Amino acid sequence: MAIFKKDEWKHLGGFYIAHFVQVATAIMIPFLIIFFRDMDLSFTEISIILAVFGVIIFLFEIPTGTFADGYSRKGSTLISWFS
Repeated sequence: MAIFKKDEWKHLGGFYIAHFVQVATAIMIPFLIIFFRDMDLSFTEISIILAVFGVIIFLFEIPTGTFADGYSRKGSTLISWFS
């Protein structure tokens, strides 16, 4: 069983690479904490913001994966790119 469907990498390779770079920029989180502290937010408020962000990403992964399995990976990738 192949990981990618026929010609999938050719059509979606750019999106996959861009998504990898986007995820790899998670190094920005410490800088976000500093930024939020400069906005006079408490550590509790910053934690809530980051936790909600993580939960939202997790919740949207499930329907996006179902959409990809049922309809098209390209559509799923485009939806995840703009969310």
